[in-house]
Amino acid sequence: MIPDGWDEVRLGDLGYTFGGLTGKSAKDFGVGSATFVTFMNVMSNVVLSVEGVELVDVRQGESQNQLRARDVIFNGSSETPEEVGFGATVPDELDGVYLNSFCFGFRCHPDAQFDSEFFAYLTRSPIGRGVIRPMAQGSTRYNIAKSNLLNGRFLLPPLAEQQSIAEALSDADALVESLDALIAKKRDMKQAAMQRFMAPGSTLSGATMVRLGDVVQVRKGEPITESTAIPGDVPVIAGGKDAAYHCARWNRDGLTVTVSASGANAGYVKLRKGRLWASDCSTVSESPEYDVRYVAAQLEVRQSKLYQSQFGGAQPHVRPNDIAAIEVCWVDVAQQQMIGEMIADVDAEIDALVAQREKAELVKQGMMQELLSGRVRLV
Repeated sequence: MIPDGWDEVRLGDLGYTFGGLTGKSAKDFGVGSATFVTFMNVMSNVVLSVEGVELVDVRQGESQNQLRARDVIFNGSSETPEEVGFGATVPDELDGVYLNSFCFGFRCHPDAQFDSEFFAYLTRSPIGRGVIRPMAQGSTRYNIAKSNLLNGRFLLPPLAEQQSIAEALSDADALVESLDALIAKKRDMKQAAMQRFMAPGSTLSGATMVRLGDVVQVRKGEPITESTAIPGDVPVIAGGKDAAYHCARWNRDGLTVTVSASGANAGYVKLRKGRLWASDCSTVSESPEYDVRYVAAQLEVRQSKLYQSQFGGAQPHVRPNDIAAIEVCWVDVAQQQMIGEMIADVDAEIDALVAQREKAELVKQGMMQELLSGRVRLV
């Protein structure tokens, strides 16, 4: 059912599409300097970000590939049909940039009742995806033909309502982005504090560098398979960053440091709370002789070194002995507990911000569904 005052329109009746340059890097283009937009810029933002736009050499006289402010840019190719055909609008500061061959642009006619930022949000919403996703063609990589997109039919409200919806969703996006920035800042502060206290030259009293295996026990996980495990709510920690699946049994409880043992994420460190089944990972458990939160922080500071200790070809591994051999900054238990409490407080702040960010994202998604369907009107 079409909301009152809205129209179902064929996109091609509102404007036209244009392609990008055919070169793939600066050396392919020849002479002349210009900025250059890639499909990755489109994927990440409803409004194209100035960050990440490249400076390249282009041939003279390629003006048909230059963008204008308020154009909509689409990623015309992606590895999944769910991501192909995302739209992004061009801000004033990127007027005149060039477009590459993995994207194409849409420019509306001067008299069209069309707001590009509204339409960019629409392409990323369940409603817009319902129109665009069936256009994706391919198997290992999916593409959308410009002609198919132009034949797509979309429900559009009057221009003033389009602009009001875009402004409301932009405000919701700004809240999410502000929380992202605050989370990143808190994580940077945590990392800086850990580097100060836990690297060689630490300012902590009595700090010495020791092999981790000389002060804690690094244990190997126990094999389990999803097909034979009894279903339950206990996470099974294997070679990835998150739980591989869940079962009814556990072999670790309390606070546990896990280090992924194999695969692309071999060496990944995480402090986990509660019962778990340690499978394809190595662990350090709680002990009165040290603060396990401090141990986790020591390994987090050395995360890149753990990744570098991977061995093997198609299936990299990090063994318990590799972890035990790492040198860490060691202090008495009282200082470990002080630092562990400090890090726990920062982690709690980060967790609260992440939860707030997730709620803000859910609110934004709900707003998109209600506003872009016409169920809620901004008139």
